[in-house]
Amino acid sequence: MYVHCKEGTGRSVAVTLCWLVAAREMDSLAAQEYLSGKRHGWSAAKEKEKKLWILSDQKLRVENVNALLDIHMANFERYMIEKMKLARSHSFYHAKGLGLFAVPCQSIAKLYTANLADLGTRNSRTLCCVPTASVAQAAVQVAAQVVAQVFFFLTWPLSYLSQRQKYWTLVDSHVLLGAASTAFLPHVDAPAACGVDAVVNLRDEYACPMEQYKRHHIQQLQLPTVDHFSPSLEALTAAVAFI
Repeated sequence: MYVHCKEGTGRSVAVTLCWLVAAREMDSLAAQEYLSGKRHGWSAAKEKEKKLWILSDQKLRVENVNALLDIHMANFERYMIEKMKLARSHSFYHAKGLGLFAVPCQSIAKLYTANLADLGTRNSRTLCCVPTASVAQAAVQVAAQVVAQVFFFLTWPLSYLSQRQKYWTLVDSHVLLGAASTAFLPHVDAPAACGVDAVVNLRDEYACPMEQYKRHHIQQLQLPTVDHFSPSLEALTAAVAFI
C-alpha cells in the first residue's frame, strides 16, 4: 500500500502517509510496561517481555498514547528491536498485518495523535506515536524485524525528501515503505514495479495520474484533506476499510 498527499506551503510540512505491511498488534500494555521500565531501568521492561506477549491478544484500551511522544527515539528503537526479536522467536510474526506511517507537520502532530488514538481504541490496537526527523532511520529499524503493528509519526520536510533519489524502500515482498510529495505523483512505475496494487491519496483536490494507475492496475482511494489539518477519523477509517 502506497500513500501520498499534497505538499504544504510556508513553514508547514505536507502530510504523507505510507501503509506498512507489518504483523500482529502490539497492545497498550506493552507501551505502559515500557514507560514503567523507563522509570525503573531498562532491565525491568526487558524482564517482562514474555508476560507482555502472552497478554498481547487481550483487548486493552490505549490510556495514554501521547506519553509515547516523550520517549527518546534511541530508547524506543532499542525497545522495539527487543520486542521484535522476542515476538519472532515465539512465532508471532505475520507477514500481512497492517501498520501506518505518517509524516505530519510538527504543528499538527498532536491532532494526528488524537485521531489515530481514537481509531486505535475502537479497533483495540495500540498506536506508538514517535516523532523522528528521519523516515530512513525508522525504516531501517522497522525493516530489520517487523513483528508488531506499529503506528509511527515521522516528521520529515518533503522539500528535502524530494532531493533524494531513493524516497522509498522495498522491505520485502509485502512491504513498501516510503514517502512522496506531489513531485513524485507522476512516477507510478516505481511503486508498480514493487508490486503495489493500491494507493490511498489524502490531499487537497488536484490532478493525479489516474490513467497511469489504471494502466498499472492500481486501485486508488481519494480522501481529500486540507493543509495544516490532520485527516478526519472518518477518512482514516475509510483508508483502513479500503486496505
